[in-house]
Amino acid sequence: VQEEFPPARPASPPAPDSLVETLKQAIQESDRPVLELSKEAGVSVNLLTQFLSGNRDIPITIADRLVSVLGLKLTVS
Repeated sequence: VQEEFPPARPASPPAPDSLVETLKQAIQESDRPVLELSKEAGVSVNLLTQFLSGNRDIPITIADRLVSVLGLKLTVS
């Protein structure tokens, strides 16, 4: 069965200045409970917890919601 359905690979570590790391840092520095942020962003607390622990990636649409909830602005440079 494992040959047909191999175990999921963990997410690869992001670059230090990546959007992922910047978002994680902003969430941690906000001092807001994960439950509160997840409710405001409309995502499950489980998904957000897994993202923060590095066990799961999130779609850009969810990242965009989190950026909005945190009052951040995404810019491209």
